[in-house]
Amino acid sequence: MEKYISKSVVSAVHVCIDNFRIDSWQGRIYTLLNNKEIHFQSTDELLSIMGLFWDELGFPQESTISRSFTVSGQSQIQKQTNAFFQILYPKDGTRDKVKVEIREDDMNNKNGDKGTFLVRIQYRQNASWQGHVTWVEENKTVPFRSALELLKLIDSTQFKDADEWNNE
Repeated sequence: MEKYISKSVVSAVHVCIDNFRIDSWQGRIYTLLNNKEIHFQSTDELLSIMGLFWDELGFPQESTISRSFTVSGQSQIQKQTNAFFQILYPKDGTRDKVKVEIREDDMNNKNGDKGTFLVRIQYRQNASWQGHVTWVEENKTVPFRSALELLKLIDSTQFKDADEWNNE
């Protein structure tokens, strides 16, 4: 039996970081839409892939349209990720629910070598993202007000003193 659920539930992105470097991270992204992993080689690529995912899903909708000054790089990432973001809707034509290919339990069993994070975006306003991020290994959730703050939160987990995660 096919399972269709709300776009707000499907919009969560499971980020597995396998390698932290000073200038970038490497890892994998998972969504509930399919069981395939999407590899990223840098923080820029991570942000681009997540942005493309939410654009394709249409949730949450952007309040402003973002500009990109690296069209060729963006199109390369878009080509690479198009196969992963095939949104399937119910046959009755409604667009508020999408088909899920993987169980949430299966997705939760995938972990990164250096950290695992569940990113839930509530809004895409002011040309950035607002939402909550859960550090899976520590079972801690904190809000963030921008993509930069999200990156800083994830980056802080590599240091023993991750104070930002203690202010719940």
